[in-house]
Amino acid sequence: MMVRAHRRTCFEHGASRSMLECLAVFLSLARVAVSDSCNTTENLALLQSTRIHPVALEGQTTEGLPGYHRRNDSYPVPPNAGFERAQEMALSQSPTFGSLEGVAAADFDGDGILHHFLCSSNDMNPGVSQAESTQRLLRCVGGPDGAFEEVTEAAGLFGPRCSAVAAGDLDNDGDADLVTANYREPSGGCKVWLNDGTGVFTEVPDAIDTASCPGFPGSVALGDVNNDGMLDAYIGAFNDIVADTQNLPSSLLIGDGTGNFDLAVDSGAEFPEWPCVASFMDLDDDGDLDIIVATCNRLVNGPGGVVTPIFTPIYIFRNSFAQDGNVKFENDVDGFGIGVRTGLWMNVAFGDLNGDGLLDIFMGQAGCATLTEAGCPAGLRHALFRNNGDGTYTDVANEAGVAIHPFNWGAAFIDIENSGTQDLITVGKLPLLVAPASVNPGTVYRNDGSFPWTLLDPLDVGVDSGTGLSVGDIDNDGLEDVVVQTFGPTVPPANAAQSVAVFLQNRNKAKNGWLKVVLEGRCSNRDGIGAKVKLTYKTYLRSTGRRWRKVVRRQVKAVVSGSSFFSSNDKVITFGLGLRGKAKVLEVQWPNGAMQRLRLPERKQSKKLVKVKENCKRARHRKAYR
Repeated sequence: MMVRAHRRTCFEHGASRSMLECLAVFLSLARVAVSDSCNTTENLALLQSTRIHPVALEGQTTEGLPGYHRRNDSYPVPPNAGFERAQEMALSQSPTFGSLEGVAAADFDGDGILHHFLCSSNDMNPGVSQAESTQRLLRCVGGPDGAFEEVTEAAGLFGPRCSAVAAGDLDNDGDADLVTANYREPSGGCKVWLNDGTGVFTEVPDAIDTASCPGFPGSVALGDVNNDGMLDAYIGAFNDIVADTQNLPSSLLIGDGTGNFDLAVDSGAEFPEWPCVASFMDLDDDGDLDIIVATCNRLVNGPGGVVTPIFTPIYIFRNSFAQDGNVKFENDVDGFGIGVRTGLWMNVAFGDLNGDGLLDIFMGQAGCATLTEAGCPAGLRHALFRNNGDGTYTDVANEAGVAIHPFNWGAAFIDIENSGTQDLITVGKLPLLVAPASVNPGTVYRNDGSFPWTLLDPLDVGVDSGTGLSVGDIDNDGLEDVVVQTFGPTVPPANAAQSVAVFLQNRNKAKNGWLKVVLEGRCSNRDGIGAKVKLTYKTYLRSTGRRWRKVVRRQVKAVVSGSSFFSSNDKVITFGLGLRGKAKVLEVQWPNGAMQRLRLPERKQSKKLVKVKENCKRARHRKAYR
C-alpha cells in the first residue's frame, strides 16, 4: 500500500510545501539563522563563544556542585566525543524532504546482544522497491565492530512502514514486543507486534482498532498507568500537516496483557495541542505514572496566506490513580513549577544532572545556536528542568549552557566516559533550511560537575543529521553507544532517494568502572518500565590540590519506553562509576511507588550486570528519595 505524504502550501501563490518546509521558512523569518556558513567548525566556535559564564545555584559554588564528580583528565576525550561510525543502513526516503523516523533498541531474541528496529515511513518512490521502504530489524552479530545483519523478513516484520516505535514486554512473557505508529496514516496507523522469544514477530489483528488509534498517529509511549502489572500506551495525534485543521485527540490505551488495547474514554489526557512526543514517568513520586507531552506541530494561516508554526505549551498530565483508584489525568504544569512554557518542543529525556538521586528532565526544540543569549527568544530555547525534590522543577538550561544549542529532534542523557556524571547528546536538522542553526550533527555536552557544561567535538552524524536517537551498549563493553536515524542529503535541490541509520560506537578510553542493571517486575510490568533506579557507590575524585580521594556518590536513572523523538532506548540501565568505582547499594522505586533496596556483594560491585527481581511482599510503599 502506498502511503502518500500530505502536502499543502505555505504561501498563497507559492509552491507546494510540507510542514517541515513551513517550519523552515518560519525560522528563517524569525532570523534564527544569522550566518551563511554551514561549516561545523565555525558553528562550534560560535556556540562556544556565546556561552554564559558559570552561575552558582543557591547554596552552591561554581567550583563544584554538591554530588558532582571531577573528571579523570588523564584520558582526554577523542574526536567526535569518542564515538566512531560503525555501520550505516540505508532506508527509503521521500525525494523532496527527509522523514521523521524513530529507532528502538532491545535484545529481541534473548541472546544477550542488543538489536535495533528501524522505522521507515516514506512513500515508495518510483523505482524504489518495497524491500527498500519497509521497516527494518537489524540483528547484531556481536564482536568489537558491532556488525549487523538484516533479519526483517525472517522476523515477520517485512512490508509495513512506521514513524514511531516503543519496545516493551506487552504480554509479560520475558521478551520485547513492539508498538508502532505511522504519522502519515489518517486512520489505522497503529500496530502491535508480539515476539515469540526468538525474535520472530506476529502482528496482533485489531490490537488497537481504528476508533482507538488517533488520526495521523505520531509518538508512542509505554507505561502502566493503573498499576495492574500490564503495559498501557499513549499515542499522540501528530495531526494532519495542514494549516488551521482541528486538533485531533490523542489516545490513552489500556493494555490487557495479551497485546490488545482499549481506549480510555475521558481520561483527561486527550487534547494536548499538536503533540510531537510523550513519555510516562512518576514525576511527583506518588506511586503512579504521569504523562509529559512535548508539542510542536500547530500551523495557522496568517496574513497573505502565509502558514506559520505557532508556539505551543508543554503539558504535564498528573495521574490521580494513586489517590482515588481512577485513571484520570489533569494538566498541572503550574503544580510542577514549570508553568506555561510555549515553544516548538520536540523531545523528552530523563537523567540525573547533578547527582542528587532525583530524576531531571531535558526538553529540546528549535534552538538558537547562532545567536547570542540576549538575542535568543525564550520561545526557542531548550529546557533543562532540575528536580527540586518537592514535586516541582526549575529550568537551569541557561546556567548549564544548553539553552541555545542547535535544532533538536532526538536527545538522551548518556555517561560517555562512565565517569559517574550524565552527559547530554542531541541531534537534529530541519530539511531544506540551509543555515547553521538548522543543522545539529550531534551536539554533545559533557557534564563536568559544574555549570556550564563543556561542549565537545560533535558526533560524526554529518550535516544531514536526523530525528530518532536511541542509546544502548551495542558491543557489550560497558560503554553506551548511539544509533541515529538521519534525513539523508536534503540540501536543495533535494533529490536523494535514501536516508541513513548511523551506528556510533563509543570508543572512550577513560577506563572507568560501570554497573548494568536489568529489572524483572513481578507485580509490576515485566520490564519495570516506569521504575527509577538509584545507585549509591564509592569512587575516587581529584580534589583542587590534584590529589585523589575516596568519596561516596549517588545517581538515578529510569526505565523508559518512548522518549527522545519517536524512539525507545535499551531497558538495561548502565551506571558509570568513575575511577576504581565500586557499587554499594541499589534502590528501586517500582512504577507503583514500592521501594526495594539491595546491597551488592563484593563480586558484583563493578563491571557486572545485576538483575533485580521485584519482591512484592517485602517492597515498601512510600514516597521516594525524600
